[in-house]
Parts: sequence; C-alpha cells; structure tokens
Amino acid sequence: MSLPPNWLFDPGLVDVSLQLCLIWGRIYNGISALPARFGSIRRYHLDTMPESLLLRYRTRPEATSMSAVFDAEIMTPDGRVLMKMEDIETIGSKQFNRLADDTDEMGRLIIARASQTV
Repeated sequence: MSLPPNWLFDPGLVDVSLQLCLIWGRIYNGISALPARFGSIRRYHLDTMPESLLLRYRTRPEATSMSAVFDAEIMTPDGRVLMKMEDIETIGSKQFNRLADDTDEMGRLIIARASQTV
C-alpha cells in the first residue's frame, strides 16, 4: 500500500505505539497513560506500507508507577526497521482511566489478552 502524497509516514504507526503504552500502564500500574514527550522519531524505508508489521516495545528503566518511558520499533516480519521511536514519555493517573472504560466487553478482552502475553 502506498502512502498518501506529501505524507512522511502514516500517523497510525505512532498511535499504535501509544495505544500499547496505554495497555501496558493499565496492566502493570492500574493507570491510563497519555503522551507527554517524544525524544525522537526516525523513519526508514517508508515509501510503501507492507501488509503486516511488527511492533517491538521496550520500557526504559526511567519508568515509574505514574509514568512510562519507552522505545518502539515498527518493522517488517523479516526484521527490516521502518520506524524507530525513542525516549517517549507518558504520564498516567487513575483519573485518566475514565477515558478508557474497561467495563465494556471489548476493553476487558483487550486487557485480558494483553495480560496473558506479557
């Protein structure tokens, strides 16, 4: 799939990394985390989008019970890195949990499945 004209990358690639951080925060700290800072975002080989992608997510040691700092890489199934995001910081609070209601069936399913794979 090709990118729309004048796009440097699909913003969904950044969003999926932030969504994973949201799930991570709920599983490990019981909080919802929202983005606060991006250290760097680098893109490579993004002229076209492959049909499937992998996301490698690494929480950094600076993470606390109220924040997460992470790096993420979006890559092809054969390991070619398409985008690298580093030193992304999120802040979280139990008050933010109202924004991501996990009382509905889909929210419970996502958190339950993610908990099983960690």
